[in-house]
Amino acid sequence: MVPMFATEAVNMLDDYIKNDMRVWEWGAGQSTIWLAKRAFMVYSVEYTLEWCQWVQNKAKINKLNNIAILYNSTIDESYENRITQVYGPFDIIIVDGERRKECILKCIPRLNIGGLLVLDNSNRYRLDRLGIPDKWEKNIFDGIGKSNIQTTKDTFHTTIWKAI
Repeated sequence: MVPMFATEAVNMLDDYIKNDMRVWEWGAGQSTIWLAKRAFMVYSVEYTLEWCQWVQNKAKINKLNNIAILYNSTIDESYENRITQVYGPFDIIIVDGERRKECILKCIPRLNIGGLLVLDNSNRYRLDRLGIPDKWEKNIFDGIGKSNIQTTKDTFHTTIWKAI
């Protein structure tokens, strides 16, 4: 089970992640299971109950007890504010859910120096308008695939910033 990010982005994460790292993500799924096999702890916010149940089932099958699924039934400011309810900072933060710009603004102060911020489907956004510090190292990776709602494959970007 591999995250549905651009392949080179997954490779970069795989090279970076260590078993003592704490991960935060908005948008639970395959990435949650993949990350939990590599990291110390993964916190994932999800607004779809079915996805929460799917991840919990996969975690049980894989005997993973280092995942905290935070169900958020509404998509409003409470969604991005969930990160303030968990002790931080984090080594990796993934933004792959709803309200992405708001989530990015909330997570910047919660990312360790040297930590990675991952934005999937970043081609949908003006990266210079997300509030990410200009001095952070940025890598844009091309991918091809389909989302949960698409029926045909399409190109997309996964962008990873390193906090400086």
